[in-house]
Amino acid sequence: MVEAPASLTVDQCNEVKAICDEICERLEKDEEFTYDLNELRGRPGSFLDEVWDEAMRMLRAVGWDARRTGAQILVHRRT
Repeated sequence: MVEAPASLTVDQCNEVKAICDEICERLEKDEEFTYDLNELRGRPGSFLDEVWDEAMRMLRAVGWDARRTGAQILVHRRT
């Protein structure tokens, strides 16, 4: 398992794990996962940018192609 940086709290590390788990489950069925950070900003269930950045780092470490362009997150299988 890839270790999260010490700068994240325990709750944020749990959020990272939840994001990664959800995306990996979706990618078992779909070719890609797209998330617009602006859709849920400030709403319950939204995550800080640092949490998303760490989730993308962890997804890359286990073999997914995770990219961020502005508020758009795109994750897909590496080809």
